[in-house]
Amino acid sequence: MRFFFGPKTHENKGTQPISQKMDTAPVTCPTCFEQFHVPLPYPDEVPSEVDYDCEICCRPMVVSFELEDDEVVAWARGIHE
Repeated sequence: MRFFFGPKTHENKGTQPISQKMDTAPVTCPTCFEQFHVPLPYPDEVPSEVDYDCEICCRPMVVSFELEDDEVVAWARGIHE
């Protein structure tokens, strides 16, 4: 799933609008086992972890981002695991 934000002004071109893509990845909540999408960080910010609340049951979790075959992947675990 991709989201598009825009229009933005390109710094070097003055007023030419550009769109930025936001990639997402599915994660499964370790509490309610429902799946939802989280936004991915840029590849140069990986590996990383963020605290995140489930979009279904609102329980806290930790979402880990790693690089696999030049692609950012995400997985979730409970906050106390």
